[in-house]
Amino acid sequence: MIVDISKHQGDIDWGQLAPSLDFVIMKATGDKYNGTDPTFAYNVNQCKAHGVPFHVFHFMRSLSVEEARKEAAYFYSVASLHNPISYVVDVEEDSLACGIAVEMTKVFIAELRRLGAGCIGLYTGHSAYTEFGFAGTGFDWLWIARYGYRNDGNLPDKNHRPVPCDLWQYSSHGKAPGIAGDVDVDIIWGDKPLSYFTGGDVMPVIIGSAHIDENGKAHGGKPGNQTGKEVDS
Repeated sequence: MIVDISKHQGDIDWGQLAPSLDFVIMKATGDKYNGTDPTFAYNVNQCKAHGVPFHVFHFMRSLSVEEARKEAAYFYSVASLHNPISYVVDVEEDSLACGIAVEMTKVFIAELRRLGAGCIGLYTGHSAYTEFGFAGTGFDWLWIARYGYRNDGNLPDKNHRPVPCDLWQYSSHGKAPGIAGDVDVDIIWGDKPLSYFTGGDVMPVIIGSAHIDENGKAHGGKPGNQTGKEVDS
């Protein structure tokens, strides 16, 4: 199981959650360059205590090159203290609305690289990725949200598959032990093995997709859970 957590998951019972996890992606920062998620310190310490591999993400809201660099620097200053497996930039809302998302993402990722981030992921929605053209922004792995019109915790039908990616967030109505309420669910969807996301050997970027048979079973991917934002029907 894979989960993405933030303050929206409330008080997590890590004793229940940790044994079910393959890895976790947690929000570290957002709200430009002065907002740390209030649950980040607790959650990251619980990951360490329970031996759960973890990645961190930042909700980007940059509207200028200067802001993108400042946001990246703030994110790195908070997250790098904990040696995450990778740093993820979450691209939605403000930058997308202004049509500058690709430029801001390139600047943000370049600044993370300059500061010393080793592995960097990009999170965005299926429609945004295809509409704005994020392929050349410099990420190492791609995390796409596409839920389908049912959004019921199950894998959507073949008409609602995402663009080729490494991690597919397919519903916002999953369940995880130790977390009250819904949590978004995810499946490893490309050619990267689970070890890529749990601190094993870092592979070159290979964008591919798992095979789904007529019964909706995935082959070449690993089911799991995580939370995210964009619903694409």
